[in-house]
Parts: sequence; structure tokens; C-alpha cells
Amino acid sequence: SLRNTIARRHDGNMAASLPAYARLLLLLLLLPGGTRPFSADPSRRPRGTSSLHAIVRRPPPPSRGGGDAAERPAAPPSRRADPATRSAPPVPGVGFSLDPRSDGARELMGAAGVTDPDAQRRLVALTDLVVEWNDKINLVSRADCSPSTVFGRHVLPSLALLNLPDVRDASRIVDVGTGGGFPGLPLAACLPDAEFTLVDSVGKKLTAVAAMAEELGLANVATHHGRAEEMQYATAPPGGRGAHRRGYDLCLGRSVAALPKFCFWVQHLLAPDGRLVYLIGGEVGDRVAA
Repeated sequence: SLRNTIARRHDGNMAASLPAYARLLLLLLLLPGGTRPFSADPSRRPRGTSSLHAIVRRPPPPSRGGGDAAERPAAPPSRRADPATRSAPPVPGVGFSLDPRSDGARELMGAAGVTDPDAQRRLVALTDLVVEWNDKINLVSRADCSPSTVFGRHVLPSLALLNLPDVRDASRIVDVGTGGGFPGLPLAACLPDAEFTLVDSVGKKLTAVAAMAEELGLANVATHHGRAEEMQYATAPPGGRGAHRRGYDLCLGRSVAALPKFCFWVQHLLAPDGRLVYLIGGEVGDRVAA
């Protein structure tokens, strides 16, 4: 598995340096009890469970200041953080980068199930395209934007979702708030039989996403410019695809909005037996319980 492969490479400190998305998502991919159907109503879920298949919890920041940390009593955790201080602190490991053309990158792609050489080449080409387009449009953070950082921070976490059966088996997938095309574009490069609709309200980002999909030869990718909550009223996408309303068996999102708000936006897009896979960072316990 991808997790075991990372563990075997611990001698190079890769496991310790993986970003929060790649390192901690893998530990939560297979939740106890198997997969569960999506339900926006938490009262319909058993206590202590979630309809989410993947939740990323960021580790706490390193302690600051002098003195022996063991002698200082830890402050009790606050269940209700001040809204003004809810932004996530710096995370050790988010600077993880990996040359997409390296043996380590090929090993990790193979461990995620991406063994097709053509798919691997498309993923490498995608990292270059994101860097190229990021000089024109702010798709991802421009701080140290290189193929290595794009692969480590964006492509690799997207590939981790391939370990979920509901992702591999889906036929119609909608990626809401795709931004620079993540996780939709890497998954589309690896799942050619699935239809992807990448949604964003920022038109210039979708222009770049559509151009990258075309250059990579991803005929299974369509884009939708607009808001997810209004898609149920929109006409069907081109290419013989079905309607948006209740038309998707999988919805993806990555740190788009507060979880209850995101569920409200996408509730009309999912089929009755549809699934939601949502990646978020920070302390997620209270937000999931809400």
C-alpha cells in the first residue's frame, strides 16, 4: 500500500516530511466500519461516526519559548475557538516537495495504484503545466512554486484518494471548488473511464484548468463556471453527460468552505446513494460533529 511504501522509505525521513494531506490522510483512508452513505443530517449517523471518507487533521505547531516544556502544564483545549483565531497555524511538513521525475515519486505513484506509464507521464506533465499557468494566474501559492512542490503538496495528496473504493468505482464525479484543478485533474488522469466535472466560481482559473485538461488529452474532463448550489438549475454539460441535479455518485472538495455550508451547496448534486469525500485541515472534530 501507499502507507507501507512511505514507511519503508523512513530512512530518508520521507514519512516525517510528508505534508499533512499526504501523511495524515493515508492514516484515515480506511475508516472503521467501511464506507458509509453521505448524509448531511448528523442526527441520522451513529454517534462517533461520519459520512466523510477522508479527514485531514493537522499536527499542532512546535512549542515556542525557552524552558523545559515538560515542566509547563499544558493549557486545556478550547472547544470553542475565537473566530478571529481560527486560522490554522504553520504545519510542520507542508513544505514537502518531491521531484515528480524521481524514483521516489514513481514509487509513490505506483503504491497509490498508478502503474500505467502514460498516467504517470500525464501527472508529471500536469505539474509542469500548473507551474507554467501559475505565472499567469494564481492557481496555487506562488511561494516556492516548482514542479517538486506542486507534486508534493497537490498531486500526491490527490492520488491518496485512489485508495478509497468509492473513488475508484465512481462513474460521474464532481469536484466543487477545484481551484487549480485539485484533486480533479490528477484523478481524471488516472481514471479515464470516469466522467469529471470541475466546478469553480472563478472563471480565469477554469480557463487554465480546461486548457491543462486539453493539453493532457483528458477527454473525460468538463468544467462548469458558477456556484455549486445553482448547478441543479443549469443545463446538462456538453458531451452527452447527464443532468447535474442528482447526477453524481461522488462529490469531491478540498478546503472549500465550512463543512455544513459545503454539504448544503452540494446536496442537490449527489445521487441518492452518492458519496462525499472532503479534505479539510486544522482541528476538525467540532466541525464534523456540527
